[in-house]
Amino acid sequence: MIKEAAAIYSVSRAKLHRLIKQGRIEATRDPRDERVKLLRKEELDSLFLTGTGEENEVSYYTEANTEKTVGRITAAMAARMDAIRERIAARGVIVRDSAEIIREEREKRSRHLYEVATGIDQESSAE
Repeated sequence: MIKEAAAIYSVSRAKLHRLIKQGRIEATRDPRDERVKLLRKEELDSLFLTGTGEENEVSYYTEANTEKTVGRITAAMAARMDAIRERIAARGVIVRDSAEIIREEREKRSRHLYEVATGIDQESSAE
C-alpha cells in the first residue's frame, strides 16, 4: 500500500502519487478494497535503493549530541561529506546550525517589537 511504502522507503505519500501519475511506477487497485492502491516491491526497490550493497542508514550527531539519521547513502558519499567537514574544520570556520541563527534573529526581532510597543525604543518608533 502507498502508506506502507512511504514509511518503508522514507518518502512522502505525495511523492509516490506523483511517481504513479508520471508513470514511473505502476499501481494496481486492491481487489478487496477499491480505494486502496498497491505497489510492487521490486519497482520500489529498484527506484529507491541503489542495489550496490553499499547503502546503509547513516547517522550523524548534531551539536546537542543527539543522533540524527540522515538517510540511506553509499559509503563513498559519506566519505566525501566527511572530507568536506574536515577541510572546513581545518580552516577554523565554525559552521553554526541554521535553526540556531533563525532562533537568535527571531528573539532580536521580538525584543525590538516589544521595545517599540512599550515605548522603550523611542528612536525606532519615531521612524
